[in-house]
Amino acid sequence: MSALRRSLAVSALVVAAVGSFAHAADPKLPRDGWVSWDVPAFDGAPAWCCFSWKSRDGAPASCKLDGHDSSYGTRHDEKTDAVTVYARTTAGKVDRLRVYSATCPVEARTPIEDQAVTSDESARWLIAQVAAADSDAGARRRLADDALAALSMHRGDLARDGLIKIGNADPLGDLRSKAWFWLAMTGASDAESAISAAVRKDPDDHVREEAVFALSRLPEERGTRALIATAEDQSLSREQRKRAVFWLSQSESGAALAYLDRILAATPATR
Repeated sequence: MSALRRSLAVSALVVAAVGSFAHAADPKLPRDGWVSWDVPAFDGAPAWCCFSWKSRDGAPASCKLDGHDSSYGTRHDEKTDAVTVYARTTAGKVDRLRVYSATCPVEARTPIEDQAVTSDESARWLIAQVAAADSDAGARRRLADDALAALSMHRGDLARDGLIKIGNADPLGDLRSKAWFWLAMTGASDAESAISAAVRKDPDDHVREEAVFALSRLPEERGTRALIATAEDQSLSREQRKRAVFWLSQSESGAALAYLDRILAATPATR
């Protein structure tokens, strides 16, 4: 099978995987300009916004939607129960996506049109933005990165299922990796099992490596338990198990440090 036919075949699998999310309702995008809509955030979602770090604590600052700063941040572990999705179109094509806490102030060079979009409609649309990157590169892939981040902030099963299906089926390895990262950040109840399956089964070694890292991003002690299970899984390669031990060594978890102490105590001393 040629590379082109293989790419088309895999892309068809992705379309089939996300096909269950198909829906007629989409945000009503202008030919040019910004639109926004609010959706509920998952429980415990970080209050993403922008800050000025001229002071030690970081003063709140408006996020410049048209600027080049693409980072997402919070301070003092602040949480939010709602987020705002911002989308910009140029000549009829979406070319920028951002998501921030609904209370985060923003600035844009042109007016922002507020729309009423449900959480599920928003999630379906974001999934479609990720799928659109499969046959493109450059700016479209960067847009897909932001779409995955925005999707992860949505409350509800549809967004979580979308991340899992992208992680399992997207033909682009970097998007599969990022889907697992953002799924871990949500703390979804089925995140460990989905990401651990990718550690074992993804055909791309880099994706498997990134999936181990994603396990380390699970909240509280869940990440520690998942990494220990990975380190002790004899069916995995030595490299994968070493990656799990490495991320355990980067943790401040008492359980992770206790596990590493046991490993070191069991390791014969060498001269």
